[in-house]
Amino acid sequence: VVAHGTTIHSGDVQADKRYLSAFAEIHSGLYVPLMIGERAIGSISVESRQADRFSANDERLLQTLAAQSAIAIENARLYQEAVKAEKRKSALHQGGLEIVRAGHDIDALCKAVHQAVQQVMPAEFFVVSLITEDGRMVEAPYLYDRGVILPNTRLPVEAGITGRVIKTEKPLLIKDIQKSRGVKPIMVDG
Repeated sequence: VVAHGTTIHSGDVQADKRYLSAFAEIHSGLYVPLMIGERAIGSISVESRQADRFSANDERLLQTLAAQSAIAIENARLYQEAVKAEKRKSALHQGGLEIVRAGHDIDALCKAVHQAVQQVMPAEFFVVSLITEDGRMVEAPYLYDRGVILPNTRLPVEAGITGRVIKTEKPLLIKDIQKSRGVKPIMVDG
């Protein structure tokens, strides 16, 4: 239904090859896509233990309800996205204010940045890394791991992901570090 955006009306679902039998006692079904323009966003399914339970009139009624429901669901989804975006925007603004308030204190700045990040995304591990003046080392004045602030750590610029990001001056998104090729995490004892 969702894949093709078409209604399926079956008087005997057990004989219909498209039906994935989850309940052996179900015999008839009416399945209507929830459509936004040409895009299916879901479906409404009505099933019965009685064979040939649904009429053409039932199908028209369910299609009307599905059309209205699709609009309401899409509006709710868009509203939730707008609320979420506004919360993120507000959190970023508040985080920016906290960063400005931190002034010239590196520790306070790092903590303010961490708090701002936590407002908009999960951050069970968070590091602020800075390159040393000679450009050969990366230090982490703020290293947070699951609720614990760890001591400052120094590593050669060539080592680890942070060094790569600093050298390339480009962000790096790693979805699963265990499966990433050419990326080796560096373990820091805390």
